[in-house]
Amino acid sequence: MSEIILKVENLEDPLLSLSENDKKAYLARVVDNYDIIEKEAKWLISKIVYDEKSQAQNWEQVLICRGSVNFGELLLQRFDDLKGQYDELTKEKEPFDQFKPISEE
Repeated sequence: MSEIILKVENLEDPLLSLSENDKKAYLARVVDNYDIIEKEAKWLISKIVYDEKSQAQNWEQVLICRGSVNFGELLLQRFDDLKGQYDELTKEKEPFDQFKPISEE
């Protein structure tokens, strides 16, 4: 098992190899399922934490549970970042108005 985990073949972000249209479609699929993924991941994280508190018999089992929780949190963070990228890509751009003064935001 550890051999599979340690074998890393590709650390490149999968979005980098996609065209703009494919990237938008990929991100749209993520956003369409985001609420389900978020609910399920949070439920699983809560279950893992509960199991750790009630069933861990030694420190090794606690560490495995912590690793699982960390993975779940990273996965949620990744999906949240992808959702943000989609929002940024699909945000309506304000048309350029040559007579409008530059905002000081």
